[in-house]
Amino acid sequence: MRAAISKNRGKMLKIAAAGLSLVLLILAVCIYLQMTKPYAITDNGARIQEPWAVKIGDQETFIVASQKEGQAVIDGIKQKYSTANTKKGETSLSPEITVEKKALKRSDEKVNVVEAQDAVEQIYTAAASGNPMVAVTTVDQVSRTETIAYQTEYRIDDNLDKGQKKIVAQGQEGGKLITSQVVRVNGSTLSEEVISEKVTRQPVAMVVAKGNDSVKEDGTLTAAKEKETAKAPDTEQPKPAEEPTTEPQQQPEQKAPQPATAAAAKEPSKATQPATEAIKPSVDNTKPSKQTTEKPTANTEKETSTAKPEKEPTTPPDKETKPPVTTNKGQAVVDYALQFVGNPYVYGGSSLTNGTDCSGFTMSVYAKFGIKLPHSSSAQRSCGRGVSYSEAKPGDIICYDGHVALYMGGGQIVHASNPTDGIKISKATYKPILAVRRIIE
Repeated sequence: MRAAISKNRGKMLKIAAAGLSLVLLILAVCIYLQMTKPYAITDNGARIQEPWAVKIGDQETFIVASQKEGQAVIDGIKQKYSTANTKKGETSLSPEITVEKKALKRSDEKVNVVEAQDAVEQIYTAAASGNPMVAVTTVDQVSRTETIAYQTEYRIDDNLDKGQKKIVAQGQEGGKLITSQVVRVNGSTLSEEVISEKVTRQPVAMVVAKGNDSVKEDGTLTAAKEKETAKAPDTEQPKPAEEPTTEPQQQPEQKAPQPATAAAAKEPSKATQPATEAIKPSVDNTKPSKQTTEKPTANTEKETSTAKPEKEPTTPPDKETKPPVTTNKGQAVVDYALQFVGNPYVYGGSSLTNGTDCSGFTMSVYAKFGIKLPHSSSAQRSCGRGVSYSEAKPGDIICYDGHVALYMGGGQIVHASNPTDGIKISKATYKPILAVRRIIE
């Protein structure tokens, strides 16, 4: 009996020893697996066994310690290019940045973990060096103020000598608030669109007293009127030649006309009337023959016909003419616009002869060709299609900050410049060019 009990006890001890060995083996395996579990390591030596990957597009770019750190990379790069004027919710990344859990393998090489701030700086530095890892697009609403030039009004002062001027009241510039929507990519402006313009201060015109030469009836001096005055001596020359032909018609006494004279009197044309009048000085003494009557008629017709062309220049130079006919439409626009060089600048005006501002000038010129443009320099910056300055052709609109002009070609523009210079020709690059718009092909 004792032998059987002893035998069973031995078996139990063997089973217990085997179980303990199995437990120890399992424990050893667990310890081994734990000790050899893959992990990522930070710069300070800390182990991160469950890191997260920051992907730019499909490419795994950074390994961070947590999902929170990954989101901080996304928010940080957006804030890097944002300003106080950036619209919330309208900043985008291309390609998209995502955060995913990183699956590590024992066979992987050592993985380094970066902090969110360091990842943001790497992305920003790459863009600044010309090799952007991601394009950050921001939309800003920007407001700026611009000055409005004042115009100059001239008034008659009989106390001043010819050509003498005197400032009666100083002019004051106005101001306007322009609100624009600016789209930027990695901090560089991609496009700008004006949303609104509001005049905050109206300009006050400068009043200048001037002698009564070359002054219009309403007291406003214009360059167009000066040109008309300058041409007046030439256009009035034919008048003295006409006076002798009209005065004899008013003489009450006249002898009975000869047959040739009577025949000429029945003609309704004006050419025969000077012929009759031309022979009147000889009527008192002798009777003119038919031959002598006809010769003066022929000469008088020549004199009348030669005087007619001299009357044509009396057309006022400030009267708008029809656009020239040419196959080059852009050049036709320029040729038409050049007729008004020297005419005055008037803020808010659109008259090519009596006064216009810069956008009113381009608007009115193109209106003659059936093309409607807005009366706003910023709005015209969106008209037509954009081309580079190197591709600019005659007729294109050159857009500046608060100003527009017509490109003539050869690096020159014609534009309504300012109240002092009026409509004039300038170099196209006299100030920075913002855009070139092609209105007509």
